[in-house]
Amino acid sequence: VSAWVLFVSLTTFVKSRLAAGMMAHGGARSLLWYGVATQGGSFVGALVMFLVTNFTDVFKSA
Repeated sequence: VSAWVLFVSLTTFVKSRLAAGMMAHGGARSLLWYGVATQGGSFVGALVMFLVTNFTDVFKSA
């Protein structure tokens, strides 16, 4: 559990520093594109997991 908390904390810190750096150097427009890229990555990940879960035999019922 502590390893997971450390991982999530570190990931959150890195993401927030990236966003702060983009805001400082590129303004609100670059921050907008950072958000678009983040949401796009979430969408692609969700789509891949949906397809793998529903259309392959990777996961089987017990």
